Amino acid sequence: SRRIDRSIFAFTTGRGNGLYADYGKASQVAEALRGFVYRGQYSKVRRRSHGSSGARVPFEKFIASVETALDIGKRPRGDRLGKLLQTGQEKILAGLVLLGPQIPLVFQGDEYAESRPFLYFSDFADEETARREGQAAAALAARFGLTGETPDPQAPETYTRCKLDGSAPEKHGHIQILRVYKRLIELRKELRLAGCKPEEFEAVFFDSLTCLFMLYHLGEGEIFMPFNLGTSEFVLVEELPPGEWECIF
Repeated sequence: SRRIDRSIFAFTTGRGNGLYADYGKASQVAEALRGFVYRGQYSKVRRRSHGSSGARVPFEKFIASVETALDIGKRPRGDRLGKLLQTGQEKILAGLVLLGPQIPLVFQGDEYAESRPFLYFSDFADEETARREGQAAAALAARFGLTGETPDPQAPETYTRCKLDGSAPEKHGHIQILRVYKRLIELRKELRLAGCKPEEFEAVFFDSLTCLFMLYHLGEGEIFMPFNLGTSEFVLVEELPPGEWECIF
């Protein structure tokens, strides 16, 4: 299936266990940008073949995000991706989603690198249902290979820990991320990326550079976007397609 969020998480963190056992390759990020990651191949998580070709499905039928409430809440510690990465990596991943061809979704707080977790919390009145939910949370932690006490979904403090820090956007490190998000959203509008057709977009990952390239063929012009998913710098000049190019970001 198209899972940009899980492809990103598994590759950037190296955590390929639990729900992310089907992911971990950088090439899968490019595949998710173009269409579905799983197109009929075997899935470790589902223990069967899964998926179909999404090559002809319009991009506006899909939503792309760096992470979602569903995935963060399923992580036993509720840790946001930003807590596990460097600031530069956060900016690159934001660019992948906000400048990608699908409809972007920004999970609350990611636009300024919220540091508080988003744990799974619940408020069931039925004690038996609450007990089963607690057991399910512990079982999920075990799938991730985590030990120790799992936060009780029914405990009020579990919910309280997830509340956004209202002062965070005004702090130095958070302001930097917020400015990048705002500029990327402006660029998306200026470049008119919404409504791009599948035949007008390419996404390719180069193992030798640990770099993902996105290329738009819009009208008479082209928009070329390189994203360094590795930890080393590289020279891009030799990788540019022929023609005259203007750096806009």
